[in-house]
Amino acid sequence: TVYGLNNHPKRNTGGFGTNGNWAQVAKTGLDMFNDIRTAVAVLRTKRFYGPYWAILPGAYGDVVDVDYSTLYPGTTIADRIMKIKGMAKLTIADQQPANTITVFQATRDVVAIANGEGIQTIQWDIYGGMAVAMKVFAIQVPVVLATAANRSGIYVIV
Repeated sequence: TVYGLNNHPKRNTGGFGTNGNWAQVAKTGLDMFNDIRTAVAVLRTKRFYGPYWAILPGAYGDVVDVDYSTLYPGTTIADRIMKIKGMAKLTIADQQPANTITVFQATRDVVAIANGEGIQTIQWDIYGGMAVAMKVFAIQVPVVLATAANRSGIYVIV
């Protein structure tokens, strides 16, 4: 079985905090910040100290671009999340499941890439040699890891 970040059996999971998921009208910038901060705090207790990468579903792209608070005009929710110690990257991914946020330590001991075949370019003649067609391919598989003590550097908020 090839596991991903969201379905690895050793991943850490938790729910959204105050006011539900980020699509809820009542959810504030502070609530969103605290959801990510909780995930990072759990990873730190598991001895994963960063750098962290947070992946948000596509629907949350506009949500994190609004002001964090009226007290901090010009500072978006995304800006505030990026100020969490160790937070290296915040990505909006349209293939991330709805209302699911993944926070993980972006190091090789948490997620590695197995290269089955390096990048290859193949070309062949078509139309009797009057044109050339080309393809580029590679075989790469993510390898999501856990420690021998079953600690994972992944936290999924659902």
